[in-house]
Amino acid sequence: MYRNDLVCSWTVIATDNTKVLLEVVDLQMEDGYDFVMIGNGLDPGDSSTLLKSLTGNAKIRTLTSSENGMWLTIATDGTTTGRGFHINMRRILHTNGRRSIAKP
Repeated sequence: MYRNDLVCSWTVIATDNTKVLLEVVDLQMEDGYDFVMIGNGLDPGDSSTLLKSLTGNAKIRTLTSSENGMWLTIATDGTTTGRGFHINMRRILHTNGRRSIAKP
């Protein structure tokens, strides 16, 4: 469960020549009022890099960054909350047009 009136951002930076793969395992937010926003790069303040804005029980499974960074911001209003979200992130290698999960 998450709090009301929350704005919190995270930035994930992978090594050079890799991208970030994000997997939404579970998402249950107050529909239309509480959001998880996901974007490319390192600047959550740059709305032009937004990949997806999730609310409610969004059914998206995976997103892949176009570079080696991805940001995630949660923004909630002042009333109802939901269960929240469970997201996994990992870096992936891109070689010859194919992708593979990078070892830690």
